[in-house]
Amino acid sequence: MKKIFLSLIVAFLLLNSLYAQVYFDSMEADYSLIPQTCLSDFYKYNLEKLHKINYCYQSVVELPKSNYFSCDEILQNKIDTMGGGVDYYNIVHKVRKPIFTESKYNKNKNMLYVKDKTFGKLYFDTEFYQHDNICTCTAVLNKKLENFLFRAIKPGEFTIFIMTVDKGSSVVMYLAVQTSFKLPVFFRRYIINAFWARLHGINNWFIRMYTTGKHLEN
Repeated sequence: MKKIFLSLIVAFLLLNSLYAQVYFDSMEADYSLIPQTCLSDFYKYNLEKLHKINYCYQSVVELPKSNYFSCDEILQNKIDTMGGGVDYYNIVHKVRKPIFTESKYNKNKNMLYVKDKTFGKLYFDTEFYQHDNICTCTAVLNKKLENFLFRAIKPGEFTIFIMTVDKGSSVVMYLAVQTSFKLPVFFRRYIINAFWARLHGINNWFIRMYTTGKHLEN
């Protein structure tokens, strides 16, 4: 796990040199990085009322305007490419390795399936919304996890939230991962590192899709 964490730090530093990114975590609900829009208070309220938050990890990054996929195209039509695309750089083997090994999206049921290398099969109820220059996607866990270490995380107790704001010459992307799972002291750092990896893996995947149109790193 230590090697994976070091790999993620290297990947994050490389990304941070290209784009101005801020990230923050808290042992309670915190949406201080969410872009200020007409919908900010609405989403803060709705995210917080989903369940009691015991851990929240958030990031925000501003990207230059791109001629590839728009934010709504990525969130509505491309999230099934996260399988293989949400990854990390393994500094030991010097290759990129997937965090999400598979992904499928059922538009009729608004359900996202992801196979995670640690957590196993994940199923999310998703909700997409677009209003003027704002796009959001909320994904809420709807089944128990396969991994026995995390089976205490119940349906509805793990959420991924993405908000993008088109500012004309640039796009601001906000991402939050939160859970009501009370992190056990004896392996709290392991879980935090796992959330950190997934947040930045999703973040990097979205940036690649938006800036290059490719879900995999070259």
